[in-house]
Amino acid sequence: SETAITMNAPQVTNSSQSDGMGKFTGKLTFTSVVRGDAGPIKCRAFNVNGASVLSAATSLNVKYAPESVAITGVTTQVGVKGGAISLTCSALGNPSPTFEWRRLGSVEATGAK
Repeated sequence: SETAITMNAPQVTNSSQSDGMGKFTGKLTFTSVVRGDAGPIKCRAFNVNGASVLSAATSLNVKYAPESVAITGVTTQVGVKGGAISLTCSALGNPSPTFEWRRLGSVEATGAK
């Protein structure tokens, strides 16, 4: 039988199936994985006679494109001729994003955080 359950995302289904020899397997399906689904997942078996202990955890690692990109700190930098300035760009992403700096449409620099 199939039962709908909720785990950080809508439309997660849980079903169990027998191999015909008394061993049952359960299957958890995320129909649309989102960032919030990342983290450890454990399972437990139960029936009318009781419940098992929790299984060892497996980890769900959700990959996603960079988002929330921003230059942090001041919105306008003032530089003195011959002096130095520093800008910091931040973003969320998995895996860690690489940054590219542009000025007037041309690429100034590319590299990791």
